Amino acid sequence: MCGINGFTWKDEGLIQKMNKRIKHRGSDDDGFFVDNNISLGHDRLSIIDLSEKGHQPMHHKNLSIVFNGEIYNFKEIRKELKELGYKFISNTDTEVILFAYKEWKEDCLHKFNGMFAFAIWDKDKQELFIVRDRLGIKPLYYYNKDNKFIFSSEIKGILEHNILRKVNINSLNFLLRVLYIPEPETIFENIFKLPAGHYAIIKNKNFKINKYWDIENFKDSNKNYKQLKKEILILLKDSVKKRLISDRPLGVLLSGGWDSTSVLGIMSELGIKDIQTFTSGFQESNQKYNKDLILAKKTTKYYNTKHNEIFLPKESIKDILEKAIYHLDEPNASSTVVPMYYLSKKIREKVVVVLGGDGGDELFAGYPRYWQSYYLNKFQKLPKFIKNIFPYFILEKKFNKTDLRNKLNILPGFKRFSLFKVHPKEKIKNILKKDLYKEDLVENYFVSKYFNEKKYDDFEKKLLYLDIKNWLSVESLWKTDRMTMANALEERVPLLDHKLMELSFQIPTKYKIHKFAGKKIFKDVVKKYIPKHLRNIKKRGWLTPGGNWLKKELKPLMEDILSGIYCPDIKQYFDLNYCNKIYTEHLNGNSAHSNQLWTILTFAIWYNKFIK
Repeated sequence: MCGINGFTWKDEGLIQKMNKRIKHRGSDDDGFFVDNNISLGHDRLSIIDLSEKGHQPMHHKNLSIVFNGEIYNFKEIRKELKELGYKFISNTDTEVILFAYKEWKEDCLHKFNGMFAFAIWDKDKQELFIVRDRLGIKPLYYYNKDNKFIFSSEIKGILEHNILRKVNINSLNFLLRVLYIPEPETIFENIFKLPAGHYAIIKNKNFKINKYWDIENFKDSNKNYKQLKKEILILLKDSVKKRLISDRPLGVLLSGGWDSTSVLGIMSELGIKDIQTFTSGFQESNQKYNKDLILAKKTTKYYNTKHNEIFLPKESIKDILEKAIYHLDEPNASSTVVPMYYLSKKIREKVVVVLGGDGGDELFAGYPRYWQSYYLNKFQKLPKFIKNIFPYFILEKKFNKTDLRNKLNILPGFKRFSLFKVHPKEKIKNILKKDLYKEDLVENYFVSKYFNEKKYDDFEKKLLYLDIKNWLSVESLWKTDRMTMANALEERVPLLDHKLMELSFQIPTKYKIHKFAGKKIFKDVVKKYIPKHLRNIKKRGWLTPGGNWLKKELKPLMEDILSGIYCPDIKQYFDLNYCNKIYTEHLNGNSAHSNQLWTILTFAIWYNKFIK
């Protein structure tokens, strides 16, 4: 795992400055290459082939590459290339990518199974090829303005250049309403994410982006339940096995849920011994925040792992948060970045690679919104006279929703989606300054991109797709990459193997949702790996005491921010009178604005670090 940098002119000093800025991503080695019209840089975290033969940039005839990530099937591709006459001097996947591109050009992308972002310079064609993996597990940012093209694994690498730093107001509106910034935007104007599953070619100052992968087959498979279970298990085992390839120590990020436990179970079945497991905990009297810790401890006894419980120190929360925001490059609406950063730091003292359970809920409908939408559809098919006498209070309790009589009539489309995933306009319109608030921005974006159909054969698959293309890619995986790589730790995500994902969208929704719960087929597949103490747990998110921190550990900082002392320029963006009002409500026990308050808090920290 590594960090990559580059731009389309020759400047040895500048490319080394970019390397230095993101050195935390790869402290084992670094390198650069400059020539007419190109500068490439690389920071290396050695995982496969630890020798000097893995040094980057790597070259072959007219081609030069910088690569971040892992190609898990590189040995199979290597064998195919050797049969075509290619001679290898290393055991790296980097060299496989280089030769594969030489042989098949952009079609090589369809052969790769892994997480990756890389750039290849063709000296003969004077052409730069950049690419990002199918799901956006690995990041890649770019700046393309004033005849300058710059790219980097992190925004802070691009900011080593003398470019204007300006807040993207559209992105700030998005962040407050949906808690993430959609591709290709970032919080900076003129700095963009290369979208997941896309590549770009830069030649003669022309820039063109192309899509090479997406989830295209949403049709239900004709295979029966038993056959689909068998296919899931085969792909899952193969995915875990592939992600065990490493010349450095590896472990497991273990929660108290099914996803990471199934990964651990398969590792154990494959014969991996002395597995290091890691779980985060909090110094809180309320044990609801340590549910994962308690359950994971029982799991580690079942599998006899070398377990590590890592407790977040209360006295360091402010310091950790500031470091996390620096490494994120952007504001964030979730307090989970604090334990994620600290957990990664402590894990890196023991291992270099960890496997996690990310993605199971998005593939197999684990979140309540999926089954809630599924049963909304069934309710709407009931005869009108039954709906008129329906005991709504029962469902209000089950769905944890108020005003359910009206909500039950929301048809599939943007309004149904927004019921689950978009904060109401009324919640943020007074937070931003009036001239910055864009009332219809979010709705227009989603309607034009995802909801221009009038009929949805399976709306729950649409919700899953939306989460994978948005929440998972640009929020969840973004945080995972930044918090781990801030500490030179590589996380691998077996449940997000693209073959498993493609299969998941061919599984009928009725096989995923059953009895007001999701992930039925997945649970039936992996239950042999799940200890009894986990089998009947209810779905829950990763709870942190973030709301409490705003009242205690972070209260002095929050008060300085909302008074304008900490970051005076914040008055340009937020109505501080209203923000103080909702913060007072929060202190008095109303947690309805926690996400927005957290966004304001992290925006101020980010602004001081990156803009001011």
